[in-house]
Amino acid sequence: MATGIFFQEVQLPKQKSYDDGVIFPVVPESPCKLFFFCEEEPGSGGETPIVLSHIIYEKMKERHPDFVSRLEEHGLTYIIIMSDDDYPSSFTGSSWKSAYMTDDKKVAEERAAKMGTKLEWIENGVKTITGPLPAIRFDKESERKTWFNNLTGPVNGEGKIYDQGTFIELGNGEVVPDEAMRDCLKILEEECVNIPWKKGDIMLVNNLTVLHSRLPLLKPPRRILASLCK
Repeated sequence: MATGIFFQEVQLPKQKSYDDGVIFPVVPESPCKLFFFCEEEPGSGGETPIVLSHIIYEKMKERHPDFVSRLEEHGLTYIIIMSDDDYPSSFTGSSWKSAYMTDDKKVAEERAAKMGTKLEWIENGVKTITGPLPAIRFDKESERKTWFNNLTGPVNGEGKIYDQGTFIELGNGEVVPDEAMRDCLKILEEECVNIPWKKGDIMLVNNLTVLHSRLPLLKPPRRILASLCK
């Protein structure tokens, strides 16, 4: 059953590099399957890296057992600052009005609550707080634990991979250690396979067991349509 209509994948500045993750790990029910269709192939760049998420879990557990144990125990809390207006150059991109498809704050709060998110209104925007949510998922089909979160690189300091308005912390309020996240980024780079796009290509991704990303678009155009399914 499809959970929505087709969407165009967000295009982001070519100077930025974005790392692997799952679609919607910050809602109670994430889509199980992702369909991608290449309507316009990129002139250069814009590949989609994919990696098996159980491999990331196993390697992180081997290198940082204490941190992964805390992840499994406490989960993660996601904090995102959304503005009143859309900013395509931002990692989050969408305003709260676009995200919740309304300009009514009360309606936005009701829709956010249904997804387990609390809204705190600030000047020119809103702080969204989601979690704690599980960061490690057990896949019954494969009988493996998977890295089911958006911890894919440092989330603090100068090496932070997200915008300044995006924060991730352990569910008990502890800071996510940068050392572990630097190792996570290295593991992702070592294990991922970059999939190039040609017009007419279709990709089906198991969102529960595969992490995916997108490399910077060096030469437009690039138009990838996506459908999210349960």
